[in-house]
Amino acid sequence: MSGPHRKIPPRRMPCDRPGLARALSVRPPSTVELSRHDPRFAELNRCTLTMIGGGMPGAVFTVGAAPLLLGRSQECELRFDDPSVSAVHAEISRAAGEVYLRDLGSTNGTFVNGAALIKPRALQDGDRVQLGRDGVVRVSFGDEGEERARKALYERAIRDRLTGLYNRAFFDERIEIELASARRHDEPLSLLLLDVDHFKALNDRYGHLAGDEALRVLGAILRKAARKEDIAARFGGEELVLLARGIGLAKAGVIAERLRRTIRAARISYLDQNIAVSASIGVAARANFTHFRTPAELINAADRALYEAKRGGRDRVAFANEVT
Repeated sequence: MSGPHRKIPPRRMPCDRPGLARALSVRPPSTVELSRHDPRFAELNRCTLTMIGGGMPGAVFTVGAAPLLLGRSQECELRFDDPSVSAVHAEISRAAGEVYLRDLGSTNGTFVNGAALIKPRALQDGDRVQLGRDGVVRVSFGDEGEERARKALYERAIRDRLTGLYNRAFFDERIEIELASARRHDEPLSLLLLDVDHFKALNDRYGHLAGDEALRVLGAILRKAARKEDIAARFGGEELVLLARGIGLAKAGVIAERLRRTIRAARISYLDQNIAVSASIGVAARANFTHFRTPAELINAADRALYEAKRGGRDRVAFANEVT
């Protein structure tokens, strides 16, 4: 139809997900949109999210082309260990040159800088997004160098420099969260406590630098054995630890025995010498009838099992009984 009564088709807006474009209001192009073809500003559209509370404080996530889900479910890219956060709580995605946040029908709501989120909203540098009671992330925009710097600072804060494993402070924080989650959902959680056999004798014979090299090699073995959801950490001195989510005592024992054999077969190269090492491993698990109530109970049970492995001749795996 021509003339004044001709219907003009509605303007379509680019969007990763159907429905989000319809919810966004038409507005003038942003500075980022106007400058996105200028190579001087091409990198300024990089968006990172720094977790402040409700999960792993300090963890940095990048908003890429694909939408990010925020919530309590393991399916979410940003996972919050907070019962007041819904399983799938909110989504962050790119549309029309901006980074948008929308609530996905959460129980306790989503807030930006203290204001309740009613409809999808374009995020700005410095915004604070809150989910439920304790889930908080900070929004940052910048170039690739700034993004790398944020991630590097976080990694340095949570990693043991010698082994590359998580440090004790990070482990102590995570075991609190993981045990609380396991109790809340009645799921298994296993702890493997590993100690290098005759470590003092190794240092006395070959020197402390050889001992450091042994710990580096064992750290690499433990990192390789850990799944994405596991926490592999340096517990202290020559003791390493693996916290395995969703695994009971039997499966944890299989992992421990595989670790023991791998360590026994490894050779530490130091000053043209091949040094053999072994490790004893104590295993404890919150599963079935072993309902440890606190991290200290779980750690102490694994420590007693480790002592039994040492007393039984070393280079072996021993299992804990429940703390009563």
